[in-house]
Amino acid sequence: MKHLLATSIVILLLAFIPAASMASGPSVQKSVLAGENGASVILITVSAGNTAIYGVTIEDQSASIEDIVAPKGWSSVASDEKAVFRTGNSPIQSGGSVSFRIVTTNENGALTLIFKDAKTQIGGKKTI
Repeated sequence: MKHLLATSIVILLLAFIPAASMASGPSVQKSVLAGENGASVILITVSAGNTAIYGVTIEDQSASIEDIVAPKGWSSVASDEKAVFRTGNSPIQSGGSVSFRIVTTNENGALTLIFKDAKTQIGGKKTI
């Protein structure tokens, strides 16, 4: 009986492990472009995993955001500490990517990103 129970538990675990390992969340890359007058342009490229991304929030603890540029089909609002990008009909689809531009006075500052689907957060925060 104990052997049957142990075997059942192992089978259940094996059934869930591949599903969890196949689920992939968003990924992000940061590139610093040439700047002037003490400001740099940071290009943040966000790629979707298995879930379409409708929102990206970028938090800057150094409060150095000067300006932002939203991709076509996205709207945005920003303060010196946070930039929020949203779309209703141009999400980043699974396997696709979109780039966001931030003008900052601190190109080496850590940025924390939060991703959202149409209604809820996708995965955890990512810091770059």
